[in-house]
Amino acid sequence: MSMGVVDHLGVPAASCLLHFKKKYLKTHENPVQSFVASPFSVLFPLAELTLYASGTAYDQLSNILNIDNRNEIRQGFRNLLDNFESSNNVTITLAQKVFGSLVFQFIEDFKYDTKEYFDAEAQNLDFSQSEEAAGIINDWVNTKTSGKIPELVKSNMLNSLTQMVLVNAIYFKGNWQTPFDPVDTKPDDFYVSKDEKITVNMMFQEGLFHYAENDALQIKGLELKYEDEDYSLLIVLPTSDDDYSVESLVQKMQDSNVFNGIINDLSLEGVRVHLPSIETTTTTDLKQILQGVNVTEIFNPDTTDLSGVLEYLQPLYVTVAIQKAVLVINELGTEVSVANAVITSLRMGPVGDIVFNANRPFLYYVLYKRNVMFCGTYTGK
Repeated sequence: MSMGVVDHLGVPAASCLLHFKKKYLKTHENPVQSFVASPFSVLFPLAELTLYASGTAYDQLSNILNIDNRNEIRQGFRNLLDNFESSNNVTITLAQKVFGSLVFQFIEDFKYDTKEYFDAEAQNLDFSQSEEAAGIINDWVNTKTSGKIPELVKSNMLNSLTQMVLVNAIYFKGNWQTPFDPVDTKPDDFYVSKDEKITVNMMFQEGLFHYAENDALQIKGLELKYEDEDYSLLIVLPTSDDDYSVESLVQKMQDSNVFNGIINDLSLEGVRVHLPSIETTTTTDLKQILQGVNVTEIFNPDTTDLSGVLEYLQPLYVTVAIQKAVLVINELGTEVSVANAVITSLRMGPVGDIVFNANRPFLYYVLYKRNVMFCGTYTGK
């Protein structure tokens, strides 16, 4: 595998969450709402466009991908997808598609590359028939996410002026290496703030887990492994009993050195783990997110240069880029779309005095080889 692709995918982990969360806070009426996104999957449709972009559009795209060699893009992303397909004990489906107006016919080379190197598709739609076009897009997403995301776009997002729509869906399902026993799940307090608490279903188990603390920043991290050990869930929680601010956590983690420090400091410890079961859905306008990290040119109708994907040279720009992510964490494991089992708990020996009680707002990352696939916040709401 081209590690250059894997090493930088999703941009530095902290930056991913920071940019997604900042934009989310600015554009949603309820900023304390739980949040999940996949910066990782956004890079796939961007990579497809990079192969045929030129000028400033190419410079911005190659910069965010941290790759300036088109062949490295082709080989690196192909190898990455092959590696996912060979994963054991997890299910991961990456699906991306470029929908273009009937006015803009894609060249055969672009169609070939999207299929050969990204397992993706390029399709033309009549956006003037907005309800029909939205139905086609949503049916595709629904299928790719195993029914977890039945609707991604609404018909009022599309019209006769729509030129290009980028759609990406990612579905992940992984079982814990050591499952939580449902018998131990009980209603418990979750502190939304110092003065407000709600009741959540709190899972519990004790055993050996990778754990780290940063006393200077007053944060601690816990890593839960999936059956395929290349995948894990990292949870970051304040250590101070007076800190209930998820925004404060986001700010602390915006420094990639802090994130990497937590990762590098993880060591096996005996831990008593209290973790809420989670179900979160978030819709994100990727246009705002990407513009926040200086990917602006592909959205500019006057100056962008994406015409390399077309049979005939015409001005072309991205009109809509949207992501919807659904995350479920329960006793068995994690199920994520961005787009009855018998449980036997492996009981360890005596555990230490460390208690990891996620009973207030926290951050989490679904990791692949400790690179961020999903990031989010849980606030109890």
